[in-house]
Amino acid sequence: MLLACGPCNLKKLNQIIDSNRHYFPTTNNTHFTFDVTVGTDYAIVVPSVGLNKTQTIKAQTTITNLFGLDNVDRDDRITDMRWHYRFETYQKSKVVYDSYLKLKKSDPVLAIKLVIESAKTGFWSIWYNQFINEPEVLAALLDTSPNGFPGTAVNCFDPANNYRPIPRNPTNAIDPI
Repeated sequence: MLLACGPCNLKKLNQIIDSNRHYFPTTNNTHFTFDVTVGTDYAIVVPSVGLNKTQTIKAQTTITNLFGLDNVDRDDRITDMRWHYRFETYQKSKVVYDSYLKLKKSDPVLAIKLVIESAKTGFWSIWYNQFINEPEVLAALLDTSPNGFPGTAVNCFDPANNYRPIPRNPTNAIDPI
């Protein structure tokens, strides 16, 4: 079992883990397969646009059945608040992006530090998507040093192409993701 947050691990507890039915960050470039949809007060994970039918089914099975990443539960006693924390991070990333744009003109090093420190709250893909047009920030987000964002497979992103995602399994003709 891939260690993750408590709600993810509880959701996976009694599930059959099958790499033919699910995408995993240890073997796939999940940035290709998952995206975030933001509502008025929530953010949930959805399959990425552009996947073929088989990939979409596999992504949705991973999201819904394995991890419950599309669950929005408003019960007062709920302990799974990932949808809310993801939304807060999305909102924060917008504010940090505006601050970054202002600061990078006068102090680009400090501007990148602002992003990296803010991104340590998690939800890496939200930060990546917010800064998609800022290659210097993407490079810092992919930094595996103690100053960077740990746990991201840097081989899933192409530095020669502004750190755009690339397939993790390019020799797999059926599903290169």
